[in-house]
Amino acid sequence: MRTTIFLSLLFCVVLFSHQAIAARDNLVGGWQPINGGTNDPHIQKLAQFAISENNKQPGVSFELVNVVKAEMQVVAGINYRLLLNAKSKSGSVDAFQAVVFESLKSELKLVSFVKINNDILVGGWQPINGGTSDPHIQKLAQFAVSENNKQQGASFELVNVVKAEMQVVAGINYRLLLNAKSKSGSVDTYLAVVFESLKSELKLVSFVEISN
Repeated sequence: MRTTIFLSLLFCVVLFSHQAIAARDNLVGGWQPINGGTNDPHIQKLAQFAISENNKQPGVSFELVNVVKAEMQVVAGINYRLLLNAKSKSGSVDAFQAVVFESLKSELKLVSFVKINNDILVGGWQPINGGTSDPHIQKLAQFAVSENNKQQGASFELVNVVKAEMQVVAGINYRLLLNAKSKSGSVDTYLAVVFESLKSELKLVSFVEISN
């Protein structure tokens, strides 16, 4: 009886160790999306740090516009890879990829700050960090439904957001697949595109019902 219990416990320990090692191997080294997305206060702080450190170069003076994408990589500390838009003194806005290292003592170091070729960045649809539950995505979905109601004299109510993607242009396009409920109670699926300018002004580009 004791032998059976011991073997069972030993099996559980071995299984747990194997799962822990597998989880560690998946975590360390790979780039992962940030919980909280690009609006996370810590991500905003890191982006401002990256801009500030880069501005220490002679003749350089950028201002952060927004963070487009954020990823993290666990090393002996954490690397943060940020895709961001920054505005120069002349007013032109360009995209940059910054990598910031945060040590285990929370000390920050700018590893790289590189301008991104617009042909690579602009035009492609990308998934949203934070997913459909991201507060900004929920705000955009509510805006899309509200604007459509104004324009069409409709009375829809947002049910949920099914999918969200973004496209960097001179600002950001957001493509939202969402469910909305009519006055009669029927729920239909719509594809909405919302444009957000560099000044955070919103415009509903399209709101189209998707055929079942």
